[in-house]
Amino acid sequence: MKRLLAGLLCLAMGLSLAGCGSKANGSTEAGRDYVYVPEYKTLEDVKSLSGGTTIQDGKLYYQSWNWNEETETSTNTIGSIDLNSLETAVISELEDGNENVQQIAVLKDGGLLKLMNVWNENGSAFWFLATTDASGSETGRYDITAAILEGSNSELGAYPQDMKLDKDGNIYLLLSAEDEKILVLNQQGQKLFDVALTSWSQGLCSSSDGRVFTLCYDRSEGGSDYMLQQVDPAAKALGESFKGIPGGNGNLRVVTLSENEFLVSSGNVLYRYSLSTQTSEEILNWINCDINADTVQAFSELEDGRIVALTYNYESEQGGTEAVYLTKTPASEVKQKTVLTYATMYLDYTLRSEIIRFNKSSDTYRIEVKEYSSGDYEAGQTQLNSDIVSGNPPDLIDMGNGMNISAYISKGILADLYSLLENDPNLNKEELTANALKIYEQDGKLYGMPISYTLQTLLGRTSDVGEEMGWTLDDVKALLASKPEGTQLFDYASQEMVLSMLLQMDMNAYVDWNAGTCSFDSEAFVDLLEFAATFPSAETMDYSNEEGTYTKISSGKLLLLSLYMSQVNDYQAYASMFNEPVTCIGYPTQSGSGSIMVASLGIGIAEKSANKDGAWAFISSLLTEEYQDNLNWNFPVRESSLEKCFEAARNVEEGSSSWSWDDYEYEGRPATEEEIAAIRNLIDNAQPMPSANTEILTIITEEAAPFFAGQKSAKEVADIIQSRVKIYVSENS
Repeated sequence: MKRLLAGLLCLAMGLSLAGCGSKANGSTEAGRDYVYVPEYKTLEDVKSLSGGTTIQDGKLYYQSWNWNEETETSTNTIGSIDLNSLETAVISELEDGNENVQQIAVLKDGGLLKLMNVWNENGSAFWFLATTDASGSETGRYDITAAILEGSNSELGAYPQDMKLDKDGNIYLLLSAEDEKILVLNQQGQKLFDVALTSWSQGLCSSSDGRVFTLCYDRSEGGSDYMLQQVDPAAKALGESFKGIPGGNGNLRVVTLSENEFLVSSGNVLYRYSLSTQTSEEILNWINCDINADTVQAFSELEDGRIVALTYNYESEQGGTEAVYLTKTPASEVKQKTVLTYATMYLDYTLRSEIIRFNKSSDTYRIEVKEYSSGDYEAGQTQLNSDIVSGNPPDLIDMGNGMNISAYISKGILADLYSLLENDPNLNKEELTANALKIYEQDGKLYGMPISYTLQTLLGRTSDVGEEMGWTLDDVKALLASKPEGTQLFDYASQEMVLSMLLQMDMNAYVDWNAGTCSFDSEAFVDLLEFAATFPSAETMDYSNEEGTYTKISSGKLLLLSLYMSQVNDYQAYASMFNEPVTCIGYPTQSGSGSIMVASLGIGIAEKSANKDGAWAFISSLLTEEYQDNLNWNFPVRESSLEKCFEAARNVEEGSSSWSWDDYEYEGRPATEEEIAAIRNLIDNAQPMPSANTEILTIITEEAAPFFAGQKSAKEVADIIQSRVKIYVSENS
């Protein structure tokens, strides 16, 4: 047993003068009632915490799997951390064995219950429970394999996802299989009963008085969040439901506080949940406390009211666990920063650490994130749009997730970023890909900054589509007419998919947000409807006898491939399927523009923001070589970083990666100069993705259905769509 005082555990300990908490009106942190001030302490001897942690009486019990490079041996460690003092203890270690600890629980006598498994050479799992005394010495072992596999139809059987104990010491296992269930055993591993689940479970949790609950999605009428559903041991069934658990964007976890209260971490927010009132109260936002929610491995509330979170340092090669203590402090007692609000439907995971890094490094500004997608997505999107067009909009605006950028520009909501770029001493416009800036450029102004982007196009044989990029719907019809009957244009194409895809790529031809007009009663749109109707409906399509994509390409039965390109080898893999020269012909549009460039991350600044310089400082930090050079996915907007991306593709090791689709396999290889040139040409000539609008697409999908069903003519449907969309556009321009 190893004990170290908290002071000796700390390689680094800092007290941040900024915090997170309840915000009142105002643009600085002084407008709050209180903040949570973070204090960081590194646990030198705890490298990582694997799944299955549990907290009991102020101690965190954990398991940690570690690999020793020098001895090439693995160790499965069970240990404890006193959350107040950070004293640590190693309880037991399993070295170089086939036994693995999956879950742990604390027994009433201070010993541990371990759920363990062994995989044999045939890939079969054997499961057993092991009990220990407080010192870690094993006191019992019970084989529960038969109970776990009973009734399972899966080849691998059922998998114990979670484990909890009730007040009588009975063991509850959440089994993930084709049909989920909760298996209940006594302390000797004998089955008492099981309960089938009707809703997928996120995990198990227990109250301090020993009740066990499953955390699952609320499927009742009007339900949009999660709920706790008690397992009733007397009835041997699911019992009372407790609703109102907030559903965030991943990372949903529940920690016991008392008989009736839990801490709930959902997405980027930590809540206090009450069983009595079935309500959640927001405590803090992890990001606003300079904590990346993705790194939080465990959390709890201490007796003195502090929140403690144990996080893992993913950016360090050595890893390491850090304890962050969050102390509720009057806002007047901390150094104030100007708060910038970043509004988004859901925060891109790659952006979390950058916001935290910016907040820690800036003495002047702090970015706070407001996500709108928790619970009802449509309601969240409506509220986001409402806030953006209000008199007090957020400072920074995520330009993705179905945002109606064209309408925002026409309403004067977005600031011109060129004026800020021109005054940036560390960045020139010429350092950025010119065509990428056109994604958010209009009338010589830049209304958003693309941080990275992807390319979308249709790929076809040069012998079929020619060498030049771009074509019209008439060109497509001519190509199909020249081919044998039964030749497919797209893979798995239905009426609905073709209409939606071609319409989205050409939306600007039908809607003019500046003028507040639309033209869905035009001959061009009627022609598009009639073309889409030549494909089968989604309901009648039969995929069971489909040949593989590669086979159809090789035989000439399939003419085009839809290519979504986020890196060089995407183009290589798709182009190689044709076994002859190809052209990025793009999507048929009225202008014949062809291929599309889409911002995978784009950020705008509100014209009414009082803190444009601070908002630009954050955007500018995402355009540095340090950030742009390390984008693992999507093309960087910085030209020097793009060239490094191409150079890395030239130097790929033969066979270092593989890719498969249907009946085709591709192995990575160095990119040729011809392939680099084709991608460069696509980057230089692709058109910005037209502004998406889910409301308009919904109207068109609804009204096109009677035409596809043969109940109305294309012209009748086009007139109805024109009438409905005209009203919508005029109201939102």
